Amino acid sequence: MKILMKNYGFGVYNHGISIWDRINNKVTQLNTKTDNKLNSDIIWDIKGNEKYIFATSSVGLNIINRETLEVQNLLNNKYCHTLYLDGDYLWIGTIGGFDIINLNDFSIKSINKLLKENNITISLGGAIFKDSKGIYWLGGANKDGLIEFNPKNNSVNIFKYNETENSISDNTILSIAEDSKGNLWFGTEGNLNKYDRLTKQFKSYSTEDGLSNNSIYSIIPRNDKIWISTNSGINCLEFKNDKIINVKKYLNNIEFSSNSYLKTKNGEYALGSNNGLYILKPNVIENNIISPKIHFNSIYVNGEKVDDLNNKSINYKENFITIDLFTNIYSDMQTVDFYYRINNDDWKLMSNNKLTLSNLADKKYTIDFVAKNFNGKHSERKTISFYVNPPFWRGKMAKFIYFALFLTMILYMVGITILGQILHFSTIMYSMLIYMFHG
Repeated sequence: MKILMKNYGFGVYNHGISIWDRINNKVTQLNTKTDNKLNSDIIWDIKGNEKYIFATSSVGLNIINRETLEVQNLLNNKYCHTLYLDGDYLWIGTIGGFDIINLNDFSIKSINKLLKENNITISLGGAIFKDSKGIYWLGGANKDGLIEFNPKNNSVNIFKYNETENSISDNTILSIAEDSKGNLWFGTEGNLNKYDRLTKQFKSYSTEDGLSNNSIYSIIPRNDKIWISTNSGINCLEFKNDKIINVKKYLNNIEFSSNSYLKTKNGEYALGSNNGLYILKPNVIENNIISPKIHFNSIYVNGEKVDDLNNKSINYKENFITIDLFTNIYSDMQTVDFYYRINNDDWKLMSNNKLTLSNLADKKYTIDFVAKNFNGKHSERKTISFYVNPPFWRGKMAKFIYFALFLTMILYMVGITILGQILHFSTIMYSMLIYMFHG
């Protein structure tokens, strides 16, 4: 999903563009079958200014008049990929590099000749960004590396992955951003990168540092934090001395998309995914002062829902248990972390709001749960206790039977011994009587 807002325009894969009037909740569709026809139903990127909406496809550029929705085409039959609006100029990542359109007269120029003169080859233009110093950063979408372009002197420099140096971590550039301190951040197919302008070296961050995924589709610097969208949800990263000290994870099961990010006028961030559109409100999340309250939503034993498990006993064969939790922060469930501990052991972080237990030994279990929101506020502890009965051969009745059998065996053995002694004594007495009478 590719995004433009004012109104909200969405490029939906293989369905053209949907323009959403958020105030009136009205959607207008543009595709190859509508009166105002697009050149393709597969849209790669969307940007816009006050007058036009620009949408790329594999067969050219669509230029849509905001008022009339009339569609013009440029760069016909040329694969157009990414877009970047720079005042009166529109940069386009295309096959072979990057084209630039003057929006005053729609004239087209290219920097591809300059790239070729510097032995730089770009098979498909990717992410495009102009930093606070007026330097353009141009990413290759197909393992072509990262280009630094200075328009003041037409100098270009390329960065590529080199395992022997502090290089960029991957040659496919998906996203570029600059934070308030002038640090440059690059999202690639293989890790998040921070660039040091002085040393011209990169610092890479990956799942080993706590990220949900290494494909970084968008980067949002905000209040000394870095928000990123990935193949596995959204992360909010906190740093200290270039080290990640905290990672908050949201929408962990959602796969986000490249070229699908936009900041709205009211400070929201729209992020497109394979599962639809998500509106991120960092201000609401960061200033969340509500302490969560934790509840049991549902409990399943061997796949069967039970009304209550607390202080109950279950059969030893019923040892597959799922406990589903929820909090009072319904709309921001992903801003809450859940923790649990069993029988006063160490607290453990849950991957989501469900806990699954299996192969439980026969004994009593007391499980405590707490929830913690983004600002570290904890819920009150919620506890559930239950007992897993042992199999029959280890139960109380079995132990009684074992004891009774053991006692019976002892009595039997003692009885045999006493009977033997009586018979032996009787034999002696009989012998003595015979001797007395015949002696």
